[in-house]
Amino acid sequence: MKTLSLVTFSRDEANILERGYESIFDLVDEIIYVDTGSKDNSIEIAKKYGAKIYHFEWIDDFAAASNFAHSKATSDYSIMWDSDFVLDKDSKEKILKLKSNNFYDADQVSIKWGLEYSDNEQTDLQKFIYRGLIHKTGTFKVKNRVHIDFVFDKKNIKKVNTDILVHHIQKLSNKNNRRDQNINLTLEDIKDNPEDCTLLLALSGTYIYIKDYEKAFPLLDKFFTFKNIENIKLIGGLENMLKCCIALNKIDYCFNLFGKYYDLYKSEPAYILLCADLMYFIDKRESLNLYIEYIRVRHKNGIHETDIFRNIKHPESMVKKIKLELS
Repeated sequence: MKTLSLVTFSRDEANILERGYESIFDLVDEIIYVDTGSKDNSIEIAKKYGAKIYHFEWIDDFAAASNFAHSKATSDYSIMWDSDFVLDKDSKEKILKLKSNNFYDADQVSIKWGLEYSDNEQTDLQKFIYRGLIHKTGTFKVKNRVHIDFVFDKKNIKKVNTDILVHHIQKLSNKNNRRDQNINLTLEDIKDNPEDCTLLLALSGTYIYIKDYEKAFPLLDKFFTFKNIENIKLIGGLENMLKCCIALNKIDYCFNLFGKYYDLYKSEPAYILLCADLMYFIDKRESLNLYIEYIRVRHKNGIHETDIFRNIKHPESMVKKIKLELS
């Protein structure tokens, strides 16, 4: 059976580290804990679970810390483990099965990262994204200071998606203190990698989150000048642009942009839903037809991001709202 290293780099997260380690430590063959300057008892907690302790001087570069941490792993595979991750019982069994199948000899294994829940007990997952968290040890490097990505030693890599779920126990809003830092580091990454459209998309999402649509708009405008954008990223860009154009009253601009992709995406549920949202500001009757069409063709898993409210509750409530407005 292939072995698995759990890899963490962290600072001052003793309040959440133990809960995450407790949920997975018995499934892995070693734990690598890299401390980036803790003043609490994070290191003591890591030692409690038999972790190998290393130190890395923080240089405002998540990729550098990640590469250092992964370089210490000695197992066949490594799993990147944030301090606020928790594995539930069902997913523990799936990790064991994945190990027994030798990780399907994949170069990268993606698992679900839970983002939003309907209550504080996290019993009802509302939103997740897939993240490539398990990799063959020593076959890749991590790039980008904040929005890290993986670069592999070979061109043709084998990727596997699983339904293993990692819960995110710290609300994203609790990380707002890092926001300015992340924005500045992403801007530096864009300077170094001006042809990386993913960075533009990520930074636009950060600006939209803080409702700074004026800064998000030019990033997205540039994003759509790139050719051969991955389908997942293009849909994400359209969604971000729609939010900007609604906030900035640029509906005509958005309508023309969406039209460029109509022939390619007209049967894609995520695109239909975005068009329904856009048409609400132009032609409510046509918007109603699009919502109904979306409900007919939608699929539970979405394209990239499973957002239960967005994919199910929102379109159904909009149908009721528009019918009422048209009556």
